Amino acid sequence: MPLDPSSQVGRARYMRWASHIAGSALGIFSTILGNALIFLIVARALSPSEFGKYGQAYAVCSMFGLVVDFGYPQRLLRDLPHYVAEHGNVPARILHLKLVLTALVTPVTLGLSIFLAGGAWVLGAILWVGIALISYGNFFGSVMRADGRHVRDSINLLIANLLGAATTGIIALAPSPSPKELALGTLVIGLTYLPLARLSALATARIVPEPVSLAKLREEFFGGITYASDIFVARAYGFVDVILLSAMVAPASVGIYQLGQKLMQIALPFAQAFNNVLLPIFARQFHRGAQSKAASLAPIIIMGTAGLIGFLMFSLIGPLVIGLAFSPAYHPLKTLMPLFGGVILIRFITASLAILMTSSGMQSTRLRINALALITFVPSALALSSLFGLSGMLAALIASAALSASLYALFIFRSSR
Repeated sequence: MPLDPSSQVGRARYMRWASHIAGSALGIFSTILGNALIFLIVARALSPSEFGKYGQAYAVCSMFGLVVDFGYPQRLLRDLPHYVAEHGNVPARILHLKLVLTALVTPVTLGLSIFLAGGAWVLGAILWVGIALISYGNFFGSVMRADGRHVRDSINLLIANLLGAATTGIIALAPSPSPKELALGTLVIGLTYLPLARLSALATARIVPEPVSLAKLREEFFGGITYASDIFVARAYGFVDVILLSAMVAPASVGIYQLGQKLMQIALPFAQAFNNVLLPIFARQFHRGAQSKAASLAPIIIMGTAGLIGFLMFSLIGPLVIGLAFSPAYHPLKTLMPLFGGVILIRFITASLAILMTSSGMQSTRLRINALALITFVPSALALSSLFGLSGMLAALIASAALSASLYALFIFRSSR
């Protein structure tokens, strides 16, 4: 049935969406406390050069954290009913696979983060343990979100991230805090969120015990590799760009770029709030054969408007924030704020189209598009950043997202004909 905002049914449906989105947005706001806000505190406490090294280690740990996630925050939103139908509830093989992936990527993560951060092995170790714990917490949080319990998960995230931000803030008040000391905030988040999420998830769901089996692990791995690869290539931009810049510019320039990136990441995670709510809704409509063209326009209009607001705020208010809140060493960032706003706008539009792609079962097509965009991003980012510096890197990000959005729209249009 087409969504008609003028009808009672249409209004009621939009109100339910709005309620769920608000609950999910609270969780995203909580995540911002544990990511972007902590980074802003760290940036104020460190010089651009030290902040650049901190960010390099964080980028590596976060990138491999996506491997441990293995796409479950996305997959469970769509496939939890299938798990329940097939296994009676959430099978233990998911946790078994995450443990295997953690063991495999830990040596690589620590080695690369230590190399990029100039031998700061303690910094890399603290960040990696915190991010790995958060990944396991996100698994349990995804179980709740897939069951519509967005508010409960959001409260857990809020508690954990408030404690993490408070820890970082207290450490930042000390004379000359070190990067490894400031990294303890991320560890506090993981140590808090994982037990809270586990207790809350298992209040209504349960883990179905089963012995560790190579055959089951292989089945689970290949069953989720499309989701994992899709999420990795979609979210790797926030880490790959930092790693590429580390090879092209000085740590101080990396620090300036990362301050803008983290300000941008205050806005970008809210696209996930729409995804958390709209993806299960549209997936159910698709399975029932009830997805209409009118309904498909809703995420594009809503998220496109949100992206435009982000662009205007970054272009008009962003330079003022940089000038007032940060030392003159970071002021070169002022001229880059409209470009960061442009990334926000195109990313929101791309995310709205991605919801339609995934809910319609075009996950493998979406993966191929994202992989193509990432593959073309790497050489273009290296070339443009070598010619134009930080603005070149941002131009490469915008071009890559625009390529994904164009191809998404093409396949959605073809499938609806």
